[in-house]
Formats: sequence, structure tokens, C-alpha cells
Amino acid sequence: MSKETKYEVHFDETMQNLFLDMNRIQKDFGLKRINSIILLKALLEEKNSILYDFLCATTISKNPYKNIIQDCDQELKKLKKADCLDGTEKDFQIILPDNQDPITSVLTVEVYNALVKTISTSMTSDQFDEETEKDNKDEENNEILINSEDLLSIFADDMPKEPLTILKNNGVYLDGLFDYFDLLDEIYNLNEVEGYENEVSSNSEKLPKNLSDFVTVLSSKYKGVSECEILGRDKECRDTMRILQKRGKKNVILVGEAGVGKSSIAEKIAYDIANGNCPDSLKDNVVFQLNVNSSIAGTTLRGMAEERFKFLIEYLEKHENVILFIDEIHMAIGAGETSAKGENDMSNALKPFLASSKAKVIGVTTEEEYNKIIATDSAFKRRFKKIVVKEPKSKDVYPMLKNAIKAHEKFHGVTISKEMVEYAILISACFNNTTKNPDRTNDLIDTSMVIAKEKGLKEVTRECILENFDINFEKFKNMSIEEKKATAYHEAGHYLVWRLSSNILKGEKGIAVSIMPAEGYLGVTVFDDMTDEVNINPNRDYFIKSFASDLAGRIAEELFVLDVNSGASADLKNANKKAYTMICNYAMNNKDDYLTFIEDNNYHMINEKTIDYINQERAKLLKDASEYAKGILNDNRELLDKLVNALLEKGILDENDLNEIFSK
Repeated sequence: MSKETKYEVHFDETMQNLFLDMNRIQKDFGLKRINSIILLKALLEEKNSILYDFLCATTISKNPYKNIIQDCDQELKKLKKADCLDGTEKDFQIILPDNQDPITSVLTVEVYNALVKTISTSMTSDQFDEETEKDNKDEENNEILINSEDLLSIFADDMPKEPLTILKNNGVYLDGLFDYFDLLDEIYNLNEVEGYENEVSSNSEKLPKNLSDFVTVLSSKYKGVSECEILGRDKECRDTMRILQKRGKKNVILVGEAGVGKSSIAEKIAYDIANGNCPDSLKDNVVFQLNVNSSIAGTTLRGMAEERFKFLIEYLEKHENVILFIDEIHMAIGAGETSAKGENDMSNALKPFLASSKAKVIGVTTEEEYNKIIATDSAFKRRFKKIVVKEPKSKDVYPMLKNAIKAHEKFHGVTISKEMVEYAILISACFNNTTKNPDRTNDLIDTSMVIAKEKGLKEVTRECILENFDINFEKFKNMSIEEKKATAYHEAGHYLVWRLSSNILKGEKGIAVSIMPAEGYLGVTVFDDMTDEVNINPNRDYFIKSFASDLAGRIAEELFVLDVNSGASADLKNANKKAYTMICNYAMNNKDDYLTFIEDNNYHMINEKTIDYINQERAKLLKDASEYAKGILNDNRELLDKLVNALLEKGILDENDLNEIFSK
């Protein structure tokens, strides 16, 4: 017969203080016993209370417990007269250290049962595993240490009606409390991971488990890889590495439109570091990539994502040779945000780290998100060096994709010629305006290889590329001749006026004109941005011709089709916005008054008289521009008609087609 195990129950300081508080509250309200409302109030008032922390993590109020405490007090006042001993209460005594008098309490059955259940659960908990039992097999007694967290867990699991109602009336639900306990366990485990203090090396792929769930050692991915898929962007990579080597403020934020290759720059840097193609001061560095979505996953409580992030920061502070890459960094800054001020988001943990000399962070975001989230926080903004990543010119896309194309060819068992790549660059520009190069062309080539493979072809053909846009061709087929003609005159009008004004509008290069319907538009004139190669200092003539180019599509429809498509509205908005900027910011008015005005986001603050003046000036400018456009279109009607007929025949004209028409 086995020997019965005896347990000696002890209460830690938190439980001792809890009983002292409950007895005090009972006395203050003149009650004869400690009920579940008193227990709730005492758990809330406990110093460093987990329940208080939980409320902070689930409510927006700076004093989340204030109303709950008040409601508890209200209910206890009601009980004062009605509370009487009915024989169902239980006496309970705890022994205090240092020969202090024991605490004797009279508990309601609900509170007593919660306490007994806490003790019994602790006796059978995982803390008494096989190893523990082995160690204590010769011991007559096993000690059980009970804390207020143990009691809270049991109490919350089966909370009586009265305190539960008080919490619900204040918008607090305890379902998430156990998620919060899990988070605390996660944090505890993170600190207990063996080797946590060890220095990370470039060969290390091991991370504490709680970090590996949402952090990737990016440089390990590229260790020993012979070729990097990412080519080009040498300037952006060089500038980023220079900043990473600074003594202070070693943080970079890459800003650009979707698809321009911002994330690829960070990956190229990871590749270069992993393979020693970097300055000596960075050769022992490791690039970590934070997966923001994974860090937020499973965090049902406000503040849980922030807590995970805090421990990532603590890890980074112990390892000076780590570069943290955060893709879509605006999400990390906003993760966990519940108030307008974002009082409890990841940025609270990130800001102090960025200010330290140990921080080396590469963030990636769009211009829109940068202006909306990062630029509005001066403390955050000044800790980053902003690098603008522009869309590459069409001629630079193929060189950037050469290695990626090799990888696609190896994967699919299908090849693609340089000619077909250049055709894909052109076609992607005509049909896709939601993302930018090189991503849009890379994606098109990948899909075209899938189509070629399906057809049993060994090489991508023009038909394979065009098959991606079958729905667009179907829409074009179903358009009436009048719609096609109107669209052709519209796009030809844009291109003609731009082309004959290109001596001054040299910041753009026209590379294609299309009348094929695509993502929200019936046709498009495609330009390359050339502003990094030329010096543009806009004057009045520049603006007039720019307005004229914007308005030319609509004007061509009015002159030669006698009907105007609704799609011209975007052109009008663009021209009006430029005219407003010209008047208000640059004082290029028709009057010699040298006035500038409040920016357009404060338009409502301008008085009515000034608004009338601005509108009059804008109308004059746009009238001058429209007259200029009309003159070019009428004087070059034959050339315009050639463009229109070629568009109606082919649907898309590339740069060679356009140059041929103009050469004749």
C-alpha cells in the first residue's frame, strides 16, 4: 500500500495581502462576511495586480478599474443592512510570518469554495511532475505555495453572478483573461530559453521559440546561395549600408509605391551580408525579419502584440550585431492601437530602441502610409533616414529581373527571350496600374510561364503573355465602334499634345498608348519618369503645357467625337489640382500681386473673397491651356487621325510604332 502524500499549504505575500485587504473592506462597509464582490474589489486593488493589468490591456480608459470599483462600492453599501449570518458561511484562518497574529476571516460559501478549489488544483497541477515526485519520494510533506494569481484563475473561471454583472456592465469580459495568462507564460518561457544571452552569429539559425514564431533569420536564407535574384538598386543598397554603419541614428526607412522593390532591397542587403559582399563593419551582422502579421496572430487582447514586440526588442538590445528588417512597418506601429493617440502600440517599444546606439532597423512602407502614420509622429520620424525608392525606368527592368527570370525558368522548365521580357514590360504597363515595376512584370512573366507549361511549350510566346489579359480583350471586343473611337481620340490627344510639347515637358518619356480597357480605365498613355535625369524647374509655360496635355484627351473628344466619356473626369481633377498649386504655392497668377495662399488641406480657412479670386485665376489658366491644346490638335489633325487609326487597328502602340508614325 502506497504511502499517502501530505501537502503543507502556504500563502505567498500576495495572498496574505489579499486577505488583509478583504478584511479591511469588510470592516469598512460593516459587513459580517467576505463575499465575492469584496474578493473582486481586493483583487483589483492589489498592488501589481494581474487583473488590473488585464483591464489595462482590454480597455481604453487610463483608469480602467475606476468605474468597477465604484460599482463594487455601490453594491456593498446595499448589502450593509441585508448582510447577516445564515449558517452558510465558513471560517478561514491563515498564518502570517514573523509571529504576527493569524488572519481569521468569515467567508461566504462562494469565496470559500473558490479558495478550496485553488488549493486542490495546485496539489494536482503540472508542478508536481514525475521529476518533482521523484525528488520528494522520501519526503513526508510536499509544500504548496498559493498566490493571488492562482485564486484569480479559479475565481474567473466560475465567477458568481454579482461580480460578473459588475464587470459586464463596464464592458469587461473575462474570456480573454486566460489568453492573457498564456501571454504571461509565453513571456516567462522566452526568458527561460537556454542560450538567450548568447551572442548571435551569422551562422545561427536558432532563436528562442517565442521569437521564431514571428521572426526569421533572413541572412541564413541566403548563406551560401551562389546568385541573388535581386539585381540593380545599387545606389539604394549602398546608401542603406552607409547609414547602418553610422555611430548613431542607424535606422533606414525605404519609401515607395507598391511593387517598386523596397523589400527586395532589404533582402539584397541580407544576401550581401551573408556572403561577405559588404563593408567589414557589417560582415558579422545578422538580418532578422519581423513578420508583423505573425506577431499579431493570436493576440486577442490589446497590448499582447506589443508585449511580444517588447521582448523582441529586449533580445535585440543584447545583440549588437543584429539588423532588424520590418516590412510594412506602418502595421507594426499601428498594431495594438485602440485609441486615437495610439497609446498602446508597438511604437512605444520601438521608439526608445531606435534612439539607442545599438539599433539598426530597416523599415519599408508606402509614401501614403509614411505620410499618414510615420511623418505625423515627429519623435518617430526623426529616428529614421528616409530613402525614396522610385519605380525603375522600363529599360532598367530587364537587367533587374535577369536572375529572377533564371530562377523562374529553372522552376517551370520554360524559357523566355529578352524580346518577350521587353514585351511583358510594355504589356504590364498598359494593363496594370495598381502596382509598379519590377514586381508587376516579374509576376506577369511567372504566370506566363505557367500558361506556356500548360500548353506544352518550352518557351514563352506573345500569346502566353496576352492570355493573362483575356478578359480585357473580351471587354474591348464588346465595346461599340463609337466607344473605341472616342477612347482612341482621347488617348491620341493626350499623346499628341505631350509629344509636341515634350521639349519643355522633359520629365516624362512616352513609351506606349493603349485603348484596351483595364483596371478602371478605357485606355492609357504610358510614361516613364525621367525627373532623375533632367533638371525640372517649372515656370508658367511648363504649367500651361502640362495642363494642356492633361486636358487634351477631353478636348479631342469634344472637337472630333462630339461626345465626352466620363473617364475624362480624372484628367480634369489632375489639371485643376496643378492649377491650384501653381496659384497658391508659386504665385504664378495673371495678376502682378505676388500672393501665395494657405495650402489646399486648409482650404476651408480661406475667406470667400480669396476663394473667388483663386477660382477666377484657375479658370483663366485652364482656359489658356485648353486654347493651346485646341490649337495643336486642330493644326495637326492629319497626324492625330493617323494615331487614332493605328490605335483602332492594333489596340496598343509601343514606342517604335509611335516614332514611326511621327517620322512620316
